[in-house]
Amino acid sequence: MFPCELSAATQALLTDAIATAGKEWGERSVDALDAEERLSFACEKAPTTDVAALALRGAFNAIEAEFKKVTGAEKIEVVAIGGLHVVGTERHESRRVDNQLRGRAGRQGDPGSTRYFLSLEDNLFRIFGGDKIQNLMSVFRVEDMPIESGMLTQSLDQAQKKVETYFYDIRKQLFDYDAVLNSQREKLYFERRRALKGTSPHFPSPASTFGGCPPVITQATLRKALTLFWQNSKADPEDLQRLMLEYAEQTVDDIVAANLDPSVEQSEWPLEGLANKMAQYCYFMEDIDEADLRDKANKGGADGVRDYLVKRGRDAYLTKRAEVEATQPGLMDEAEKYFVLTQTDNLWKQHLQAIKFVQQAVGLRGYAQKDPLIEYKLEGYNLFVEMMAQIRRNVIYSVYQFQPKAAKANAPTLVPATASAGGADGEFPEMGDGKPSEEPKEMAVASKGSRKKGGKK
Repeated sequence: MFPCELSAATQALLTDAIATAGKEWGERSVDALDAEERLSFACEKAPTTDVAALALRGAFNAIEAEFKKVTGAEKIEVVAIGGLHVVGTERHESRRVDNQLRGRAGRQGDPGSTRYFLSLEDNLFRIFGGDKIQNLMSVFRVEDMPIESGMLTQSLDQAQKKVETYFYDIRKQLFDYDAVLNSQREKLYFERRRALKGTSPHFPSPASTFGGCPPVITQATLRKALTLFWQNSKADPEDLQRLMLEYAEQTVDDIVAANLDPSVEQSEWPLEGLANKMAQYCYFMEDIDEADLRDKANKGGADGVRDYLVKRGRDAYLTKRAEVEATQPGLMDEAEKYFVLTQTDNLWKQHLQAIKFVQQAVGLRGYAQKDPLIEYKLEGYNLFVEMMAQIRRNVIYSVYQFQPKAAKANAPTLVPATASAGGADGEFPEMGDGKPSEEPKEMAVASKGSRKKGGKK
């Protein structure tokens, strides 16, 4: 394994270096990565005052000097007989691999040579016209005769270029498909971070946290750093409130757009179904009836109805927030963050499965003279828009239906209720005519006399 046996003096120097390292670094077991890092530093020429590193460096230099005496003589013999000769049994699909093998024969100006022996039955020849040459040899009754031709080498290089182009197109196509999903992922993570934190959290530096860089990272040090990190990454209540108000406004827009068609006469608008839908969506809007919506429609059309419902939705959220915060300060912030994170994670996983099926299916649209990548982008965009809309609908619906309840009968601490209380697993009802298709679910109440309103599960 080694070029030669070490001399007694070098062996003694190595033994003393090991003993010095054990004395300086402690008599304890060192894992492989730590030992490799320390040895690599000791074998370098960087200045150091570590006694163990200096001892190991001296032993390494002595061993290297003895090995070079043998390897240097062997190199002279190899150069004298012509250097390294690389023999290849086939040409690879990539010219890069062949060039790397050729480069082994002439490292750092040393002499060398390369020779490839190919067969017409190799995959590269068989795929790119090797059977034609084989048939030509059979016609002329040429058997077991080596062929050396510049034309053959040129055709082989062209075959390798075709293979490289083929694999490049595959990688480029995969990159284009991944770019679509990556853009969606960045948008989703941006919305997710809005719920996690109001301002960008920063991990505290060692100097600011500990008054200087600690020599050893202990469990207490790490625990202190993580505590400060999570304190800096808490969500800002005002940012969460703005996010919820944005969700409420966009959800009202979706409901109005699904129920009111501007191209239809106002007299034919299903305002009663819209009122029922708003009551199903938020129990604070149970007092809205067809007459109210008809009056707003006569004054401002669809925009008038929309503005009125948006204002009612914002007022309902502020009222709901005040009720929950009166029960326990800070509970609404935790509940909103929980709803956003849970809905985002669950629906994103479903979106990944759906878009994977889309990627497999769009390939068949090429038979219809359609670009599969364009079809994938369109289908993926529609799925993503629907997913983001479903996230905000489920979140604001869960916020409206959320009713905190005590964990225990005499416990002062309140916790968010489960799905039966409008939790994050609750789904936003369908935006149809406002008529529920199933029995409304019971909502858990914080106290006697609280209003209960459910939606389609």
